[in-house]
Amino acid sequence: MTPWRVVRVGEDTWSTYRDVRLAMLRETPRAYGSTYAEAAGRTDAEWRAFALGAWLWLAYAGEPADGGDVALGGAVGAVGMYPDPDLPAGSTYLVGMWVHPDHRGRGVADALVDELVRTATGEGFDRLVLDVADENTRAVACYRRLGFRPTGVTGSLPWDVSVSETQLDRRIG
Repeated sequence: MTPWRVVRVGEDTWSTYRDVRLAMLRETPRAYGSTYAEAAGRTDAEWRAFALGAWLWLAYAGEPADGGDVALGGAVGAVGMYPDPDLPAGSTYLVGMWVHPDHRGRGVADALVDELVRTATGEGFDRLVLDVADENTRAVACYRRLGFRPTGVTGSLPWDVSVSETQLDRRIG
């Protein structure tokens, strides 16, 4: 049994997701397709609408006193799924993965990906796709350990072309 509790973002957790997203953009700004300034400029109404309209999950270590980040409502990580209509049928993106630095290497990423895989499989997807910054070697190693492999597609962050990215995928289901 995992010590991590992974929950889908909902009405009672959208603001926690907002706080986690802002934390991830501050902590690892060159790892995501959006910027802190862009995200911080959203209104609460925009955040709520986004979070409730997307497939997003938060990981918790239990109560804040049990090791969760008090500032983040006890959350220690997040992940999202985006079924981009430009992807081939059966494919969906894994997006916005982040684990609080104090909880890395402890299975949080595994728990988040496991929950995303369960949902994606249940929704009929058979392939996960993601883009990872090549300089984010810890994330690259994590994804490789979780069974993701390079597709041969490369690119760069839309807001900073100096950050090269590699597309990885994994068959599921």
